[in-house]
Amino acid sequence: MPDASPPPTINHLLSSMVPKSTPKLFCSVLSLPKILTLTSLMLLSGISQATVLSLPNESQFSSSLNLIPVEQENFPSLTLHTLPTQDRKLDFSWPVNDEGYGSTFFRSEADGVPGKGTLNIYLVPSIIHEASDEEDPFSIEPLIAAAESQHCSKENCQGSDSGTPLVKVINGHGDYHSKTFPVFNATLSSVSYSDINFQKPVIWKGEKHCRINGIKPRSRCSTISSVVFHFKPDKTDQPEQLAVHILNRETLATKEATIDEMEKFLANNKNLRKMLDVVLEFRDAKVDDHKIKESGPMYLWGYAKWLYIRHWLYPEMTHYAPVYKEIPEEPEPLWKIRNIAYGFKKYEDGLWEEGTVSGSVYSGDHANYDFLNEIFGMFSHANAIQKDLSPSAMYFESNVVNMMLEALGGNSIQDEGLGKPDGVITSGGSMSIKSALKAYRDRAVAMGIRNPEIIIPSTAHPAFKRGPVDLVVKVAQIHEETEESSYTVDMEDVRRLINPEKTVLLVGSAGNYPYGTIDPLSELSDLAREYDIGLHVDACLGGFILAWLDPEKYPHVKPFDFQLPGVTSVSVDTHKYGYSLKSNSVLLMRNRDLSDYLAFVDTEWKGGMLAVANLEGSMSTGLFAAPWAAMLKYGKKGYRLKAQQTYDTAAKMVETIQSFPELHVMGEHTMCLAFKSRANTFRVNHIKDYMGKKKPKWRFNGLNHPEALHFCVTGPQLDSKNFIERFNKDIAEAVTYAKEMAQKGIEPTKSNVYGVSGVDVELEEVISKKAFAQAGGYLIRDTADKDEQIKQFKIDMRRIVHKGLRMRLPMEKTFNPDEI
Repeated sequence: MPDASPPPTINHLLSSMVPKSTPKLFCSVLSLPKILTLTSLMLLSGISQATVLSLPNESQFSSSLNLIPVEQENFPSLTLHTLPTQDRKLDFSWPVNDEGYGSTFFRSEADGVPGKGTLNIYLVPSIIHEASDEEDPFSIEPLIAAAESQHCSKENCQGSDSGTPLVKVINGHGDYHSKTFPVFNATLSSVSYSDINFQKPVIWKGEKHCRINGIKPRSRCSTISSVVFHFKPDKTDQPEQLAVHILNRETLATKEATIDEMEKFLANNKNLRKMLDVVLEFRDAKVDDHKIKESGPMYLWGYAKWLYIRHWLYPEMTHYAPVYKEIPEEPEPLWKIRNIAYGFKKYEDGLWEEGTVSGSVYSGDHANYDFLNEIFGMFSHANAIQKDLSPSAMYFESNVVNMMLEALGGNSIQDEGLGKPDGVITSGGSMSIKSALKAYRDRAVAMGIRNPEIIIPSTAHPAFKRGPVDLVVKVAQIHEETEESSYTVDMEDVRRLINPEKTVLLVGSAGNYPYGTIDPLSELSDLAREYDIGLHVDACLGGFILAWLDPEKYPHVKPFDFQLPGVTSVSVDTHKYGYSLKSNSVLLMRNRDLSDYLAFVDTEWKGGMLAVANLEGSMSTGLFAAPWAAMLKYGKKGYRLKAQQTYDTAAKMVETIQSFPELHVMGEHTMCLAFKSRANTFRVNHIKDYMGKKKPKWRFNGLNHPEALHFCVTGPQLDSKNFIERFNKDIAEAVTYAKEMAQKGIEPTKSNVYGVSGVDVELEEVISKKAFAQAGGYLIRDTADKDEQIKQFKIDMRRIVHKGLRMRLPMEKTFNPDEI
């Protein structure tokens, strides 16, 4: 119960506003404006002054009186500080206790002990859920007689039926106002001050309850952000009393930071429009003209036909590609369809043909594509799952798997009684990884392990986080503390994370995407054998390079495949340095004991018994034929030559980067490399900004944590004339530019979105970044009007953020995101 003693002195008031842990830092904590405000309080101590209390979720309580904090024993208090406003405005710092809650009590400056009066109760939730609020409304037990125990139960606490119901009001009620969340209010008249339970009221939501400042402060109070008791005595000469309780402060801190960041981001329409221009770059691709195919004496006839089509029949065809919102009623002419597709092809090929793009396009040889498209076209219509109609699929797949096993150390596998090595073709590296995870998880469950665990490096591909929902993923840190760090997985951290009862798989990369470094796979192999668990090597990126490098010439390239006895599976992408068509990858397994758990068989389906060897369903047989044709076309000799050229080109780029003292190459490169700027120099994204404006523009991939740039050498760099000379010249100019920008204090764009290199995303909160990516994915489906697209993007992003913060629950239809 609040102290009824006379109001404290001004000195007491000042001391109560300073955090108790730092009483000697008064000036540094409160700053000069706050000191001046408090000085004015001293001079006007006898004059009434209004008080405003800032509370969570953009809510506030205001009073025309000067309310003074009153200390209470045995309650976690809130730290107050004064803001320099005309009124005396008190803002609460977050509670520092683990539970994230706290209480502060106030009284006005009048003397005496209050008698009877009116009690106003205000509750602001931390989650907006309108359906729940109607089905399970809030109620409160505000009186001491309602329950004496520390924590309620049905036997010693009044139920919600007899509690005081709290009525929902929008934006606020009386002295309490909330900008974003509804306020729940109750008013009790003729209440005796001594009967009010200011310190430990019980709150009900339907049949569930919790007690503020009780034994279990978190118990079912997760939906509440603040509760305020305001007592006004009937007699005006008696002091008013105020109790402020703030709950779930850590959760609310995250919510407020996320909402503030999102709204600031969405308010920048200029940046959003720039983002749209990057995401919707396809609208800048013009449809190409009808081609004059005739030559010789027939050229004049072809020219006349071109004039007819181009200038009379379809003059609009040199405009931007049309956006179809529905299937056209009449069939479009085939030449028009071809021209739209050709327009995009010409536009997109021009982006990478000069060799300034990192990764993405691995062969870059149009003659190779023409040949593989010819082979693919022979089988593009065939469904590989129909074995009797497409027997070639089994032929192509078995050939590809056999060739890949031999290339990746399959001949070194000893028969341990678990079946022969095996493998499958998948539609890409992510699917190969997800297929492997499915096999390890199912085998673990068959062994009686529930919620099996895997351990991956922090550099591992995100596909390892997309496995079965009951597969627990633990992330091991990498060595990255100093410039001499390897940027590979920390083996001590891997060992620390192993649970002998649960861990079923370790993961290593050869090499990883961010830095191109190779994890200590030999050590991982030994550790896997020590604990008798699996080891998957993700060689999707590097498998077709590392397999062909001569260990005598490249001594730091160590065995990474089935030559290591602990390696139980390998994924490798044939559509990368295997120079096949997209989308294509291979998953290889040491034995069929593991492959048994990858296959899916449904014996009771009414459509007949269905059996598939992986997670795929229907696949074009052409995807099986293309990698088969590519391997035969290049041969070991061809792959060996390409691997050496690729690695040596990357080495020359590294040599150039290392010549600049401001730049640091991260770890031992392979065909991919990464670099960052050294401390106290400049932001490395300035390099990306400058080189992205060159003609042709360079496309680096921006990395996170820390900010860095990644470049992966592929075929277009090998085919580009004077590539290294051009890189040396452009990066030298970029370093000079970066220094100038740093001196001027100009920030670079923060473009680190995988697959969309030019998007500037100034977001830090994880939920905001996820919502941005998801909402951005909807942009291509909407109207061509950019203003309307920006409006819709804001609605989508707000909806996703609010669901991520549980301010809105799934399938909640009545929530209006524009109200927040």
